[in-house]
Amino acid sequence: MHGVQGQIKMDIDRRYEDAFEVLSVLFIEQASKKTPFFIENIDFNSGLHLVKLEEIDSKEAAQKLTNKPIFAREKDLPEIIEAEMTDDSIEQLIGYKIIDPEGKNIGTIEDIQEFPQQIMAFILYQGREVLIPLNNAFILDINPEKKEITMELPDGLLEV
Repeated sequence: MHGVQGQIKMDIDRRYEDAFEVLSVLFIEQASKKTPFFIENIDFNSGLHLVKLEEIDSKEAAQKLTNKPIFAREKDLPEIIEAEMTDDSIEQLIGYKIIDPEGKNIGTIEDIQEFPQQIMAFILYQGREVLIPLNNAFILDINPEKKEITMELPDGLLEV
């Protein structure tokens, strides 16, 4: 993190950008305690990750928070399937059903492969193999008890 005019430039892994856009509070470690700060504004458009926190209104105040670890509550983050998954945890999704928001079964994950840009699930859909990106933008819910992933897939994805 680097302080700039009350905004803080944060190094945020691109896998977590979507999560940061929905956060209202984050925690910054100070004197071995995680202190909550409410997010006023986030600007990713400049190519930087500039975060404006409430009550941090000067460069000096922002600089006091530089190089401090940042945290978010797990309950505040959407399910992030790509986040630090090991090969074992990816493999655990094999056998999960992918369902649409209305509960219709789209298919069962037969295999999962990691490509440079994303993780892809292989399912059988209407007798043919279809690749589904396991992307935060499409995942609405993951239910480990039912072994289901609810997804809102873009129109035409299953016909490709």
